[in-house]
Amino acid sequence: MTRDKSKTTSNGNSDTIYWNYYSQHKKRVVGCKFMNEALICTWAKDNTFLLYDVRQPNNDRKPYVFQFTGENGFICASHSGNYITTGNEAGRVVSLDLRNLKLISDKVSNFVITSLESYNQDIIVVSDSNGAIIMYDLGTGKILLQHEMAGEAHDLDDDDDYDEGSRGRELRYNAQFIPTSGKIINGTDRGEVQVSPLKVSPGGKLPYSLTPELPLVAHSDADEKS
Repeated sequence: MTRDKSKTTSNGNSDTIYWNYYSQHKKRVVGCKFMNEALICTWAKDNTFLLYDVRQPNNDRKPYVFQFTGENGFICASHSGNYITTGNEAGRVVSLDLRNLKLISDKVSNFVITSLESYNQDIIVVSDSNGAIIMYDLGTGKILLQHEMAGEAHDLDDDDDYDEGSRGRELRYNAQFIPTSGKIINGTDRGEVQVSPLKVSPGGKLPYSLTPELPLVAHSDADEKS
């Protein structure tokens, strides 16, 4: 990655420095995210994931601090504690352990990982393209929660099949955990925002379960599609 620097004057008082990054991906960059105050990651159509240190001086010989390539495209990424974690099209989360720069690949779903967030060092929450919300412990390699809705998944690309009277399976997006309240919040394909308390599940197959509450927001533009 090469880096160009330009200065502009802000309010006529001080200089603001803008950095313009050019990645060395071979195909189109599809995602970019700040991991923390020092690190930026990008992922591209060539199934590569690059990690940059924004504190480094411009150095064409070492444009990034870490790179890895997957067999499947990366969809999302997150960072917390010891891990930078990515989700891919094969239902895997690929994690970079920052303590030793080792990669860990975990199969958490049979479907595309659509979103991923990290919490409390080793805990991640993901949603997949089949409507599931999964909580996973990177440190132990165990699934703590897997919550799905029964029914047939709705095809978002086929408006003719949208039936407001038939709930079917609600696909979930951008699932996030709120530690202070012990709840998981997510969006659905029907324009709803769901809030679900995370409950301990004694004697269950998994340590935790979800009990969705009534949606915070309900909106449907089904009538506008006609």
